[in-house]
Amino acid sequence: MDTYDPKVLQRIQNFACSMVTDLSAACEKHGIQFFGICGTALGAVRHGGFIPWDDDIDLGILRADYDHLKEIFNEELGDRYYLLEAQSDPHFPLPTCWICRKGTRFIQDNFKDLQVPLGIYLDIYVMDNLPDAEWLRKWHTRKVWFISKLMILRGVRKPFLYQKGLLAQAIWLVCGMVHDAMKAAGISPEKLAAWYLKEATRYNKKRTKRVGFCADTGPFWHIYDREQTFPLKKLPFADIEIPFPKEPEPSLHNYFGDHYMQLPPVDKRHAHKPAVLDFGDGRGDVMAEKK
Repeated sequence: MDTYDPKVLQRIQNFACSMVTDLSAACEKHGIQFFGICGTALGAVRHGGFIPWDDDIDLGILRADYDHLKEIFNEELGDRYYLLEAQSDPHFPLPTCWICRKGTRFIQDNFKDLQVPLGIYLDIYVMDNLPDAEWLRKWHTRKVWFISKLMILRGVRKPFLYQKGLLAQAIWLVCGMVHDAMKAAGISPEKLAAWYLKEATRYNKKRTKRVGFCADTGPFWHIYDREQTFPLKKLPFADIEIPFPKEPEPSLHNYFGDHYMQLPPVDKRHAHKPAVLDFGDGRGDVMAEKK
């Protein structure tokens, strides 16, 4: 694992907590709900805060709440933050959305060529309704997942991979070929983002038993049963509290497997360590100082 200087990592974690505090205040004022997911949920359950090597906070939000958040964002948070999403910025290729702190920079190697300002961020997973019929849910989930991968590859020729060695080189070769083919065919980022939104929200006019985000590395990692998720409950997280699903265990089991309470081996511990990190304090690139 490519590790941080402990003081730098602690500062990133503190920064993220302050960002959640600001977001919570705005959301509570306007009746908007969000909840911790992924490593943030595991950190709350297993560590009472961050997973020790984690460097971001992952939040889920229902589509209606996200649309409401966008409506009040500039008024409540626009002085300190900006929102990145593929539907409004064609240079941002991810299916998740980022709330970034103004004046900061957090640029990973695989994103260094993106023509978009990347700052220290909260990672927002927008959840949409999933069909109740199992066969239809699987088809829909895989379709949305496939479109999301096209979005990423249209913007990033060499995406981040957990695989290493020759396997990674082979995957990157295919990724580059897909990227070049889409550019040659005139498939625009705007068209892919619009297609993703259309398919992801296809079942939102009808209340379903499950909601989910289908665009992570695994298409079925983020499927949430409404009865297990709501009403949300707050859990301690470092020095703050964050809302989480009423029953966080099913989603942790689905995402991390049966042994999620056990620490993984060192080579399986992943963070998002950037090539460029600037806290916006006038000191410049922190990572450059470490080289």
